[in-house]
Amino acid sequence: MRNLRNGKYRKYEKIILQILLKPPYDIMGTGQIRFVSKIPKSSCYDVLGKLREEGYIDWIGESQDWTSLISITEAGKDYLKNIQDQNL
Repeated sequence: MRNLRNGKYRKYEKIILQILLKPPYDIMGTGQIRFVSKIPKSSCYDVLGKLREEGYIDWIGESQDWTSLISITEAGKDYLKNIQDQNL
């Protein structure tokens, strides 16, 4: 898998976690995340997969399924604080 901690992928991580932190989006479908974030489909799934692997999101349902739901974890909230401090 690509190094998702650099460049646009790191920016995409920040965007996705910020969306999940704001009501009413605290839990939403993968399709909704892609629509709201305006991130390209393949990039969105790459980033969601990495966030899930790192424990920053909970993925309810099958991965790569538009109807599965995503929520941010406490670890994800901490990670978002760290990357916001870095002014990405």
